[in-house]
Amino acid sequence: MNPTIRPATPDDALGIHNLHTRSVRGLCSADYPQEVIDGWLEGRSPEGYSGIAKNEMFVCVEDGKILGWSHVRPNMLVALFVDPDHTRRGIGRMLFGYALRIIRNQTSSPIEFEATLTAVPFYERCGCKQLRTSTIRKNNVDVPTVWMLLPALE
Repeated sequence: MNPTIRPATPDDALGIHNLHTRSVRGLCSADYPQEVIDGWLEGRSPEGYSGIAKNEMFVCVEDGKILGWSHVRPNMLVALFVDPDHTRRGIGRMLFGYALRIIRNQTSSPIEFEATLTAVPFYERCGCKQLRTSTIRKNNVDVPTVWMLLPALE
C-alpha cells in the first residue's frame, strides 16, 4: 500500500461524492436508522463540496482511486470519510494526521469538532475526547453527533 494525500481538485468532486455516499450508507448504518441516513444524504451532489474551491479538501489516493477524503479549515476538522472497502488500512489515520498538521500550523489551542457516532471510536484512538452529544438537522431529520476535543499541544 502506497497511498498519498493531495489537495482535492474539481475533477475529484464526483469521486468524493460517491465515496461519501458509500461511506455513510455502508459504515454509518450500524449507528443510524435508514430514515436518518436517507435524510442525511438527500439532495447531496458533487457540486456541493465547496471546500474544494477553497483549497480545504484533501484526498487520499492510490493508483488513481480515491480511498478517503477530508475537509479541513485552519482551525477545524470539518469532515473525514474513508471508503468502506478501505477501512482499517491506515487511510483515516493518514488523513487525520494531515488535518492535524494543518490545524496545528495555525493554533496549539484545544479544538472542538463534530463527529458522527460511527467515527467516535476512531477519534478516541487518535487521542481525542468526547465533550457532549448533539444533533445536526439535515433535510428534516436529526442526525445525532458527538462534539469531540482535539487536545491542546503541550
